[in-house]
Amino acid sequence: MKVRIILFTFALVVWATSHLAEAQQSGKVHRIGLLIAASNVIEPFTDAFRQGLRDLGYIEGKNIVLEIRGGEAEPARIADLAAELVGLKVDIIVAVGGQALHAAAKATSTIPIVMRTGGDPVKSGLVASLARPGGNITGVYAMSVELSGKRLELLAEVVPGLKRIAVLTTASKFAATDEYKDMEAAARVLGAKLQILTPLDPDTIDRAFLAIGKEGAQALIVIPSPRYAIERGAWADAAALEPRPSTPAADAITYFTRAMGAVRKGDTASAQRDVEQLESLKNTLTKSKQKYWADQVEIQRRAAAAWVAQAEGKKNEALKLMRSAAALEDASEKHVAMENRLWPMRELLGEMLLQLNEPAQALKEFEASFKAAPNRFRGYYGAAKAAERLGDEKKTKIYYEKLVELCRQADTERPEMVEAKAFLAKK
Repeated sequence: MKVRIILFTFALVVWATSHLAEAQQSGKVHRIGLLIAASNVIEPFTDAFRQGLRDLGYIEGKNIVLEIRGGEAEPARIADLAAELVGLKVDIIVAVGGQALHAAAKATSTIPIVMRTGGDPVKSGLVASLARPGGNITGVYAMSVELSGKRLELLAEVVPGLKRIAVLTTASKFAATDEYKDMEAAARVLGAKLQILTPLDPDTIDRAFLAIGKEGAQALIVIPSPRYAIERGAWADAAALEPRPSTPAADAITYFTRAMGAVRKGDTASAQRDVEQLESLKNTLTKSKQKYWADQVEIQRRAAAAWVAQAEGKKNEALKLMRSAAALEDASEKHVAMENRLWPMRELLGEMLLQLNEPAQALKEFEASFKAAPNRFRGYYGAAKAAERLGDEKKTKIYYEKLVELCRQADTERPEMVEAKAFLAKK
């Protein structure tokens, strides 16, 4: 996020250089209107934004005044807030997010607007082009959608004669997205066909890889997702996931995954920042009286905080937090209908106990986790490792056999599978 804030602040300063330079020379204090739609990103964004401005010599209360408006997800309310900023006669409006940008653009055609959005401002008709936007709008936006086609072109250079490409994503409606449309258009130009797979859990991930093999895909594109990163233990990928403001409950999944990825690769400072984001998201849900989802985010916060404590050598605190996360999840289980949890807390507690060299307690937690979340790759592997450390060959064999059967026709070369097969081959 820091890199994006720096780029964004730079865009603001480039646009407003003449105004703010004059302000410094004349002593006049200019007003910057900051309009943010999503309530869960207001505090982290404004903190980083203020710091970015300070680094560039613009001090709130000295040569600039910030008028911050936001936290309302309804378009009508955002429009009112944009109109309020115009009424205050701010010198510039900083619009964060698509709704805020559209509201600001509708509210004024004369006040400069600096955008920070994930939507394409050209396609939406807000600017004439990226090179020459014209009008009163400039700024930055994430070009991940437009780069989808470019990625395919690069892939075709690496794999000559590319005709079939598998795309792995957990987004059930991926085929309806602009990213897919751009990707599909590029594939047509290359004479290639896309194979879209949407696994949602370890079992369907394995079946997805089996389908990829059967259809003869020559290349694979993985759309980053929290679930995939966690299930594969891809901690660097997990830590690098980019938050895309949505609903607080959905955002929490990304921040939890980032925290777990960061702490597993030794970056406790980044993990702690993500834990703080989870706390903020929980508070947002609590204020909006969404108790169930506030509890779910609190479960994730406690678990992430537990692993940070464990990484800092605070064993007792780590286990207390992790056990409380598991207990809170157990208590909420009866309210859940058809929910596919990102990471069962009893299983995660088992992994912590295994790391702390308490295999007996770890095995107990892994087996407890099977009641609510059976047939999980990480669960079977963890139970097998715990039993193996205890010298319980019978249970070790049982869980390794379950692991091998779970991935019998797919993903057979994962290190955990190689380890399981090696153990079973000796018996």
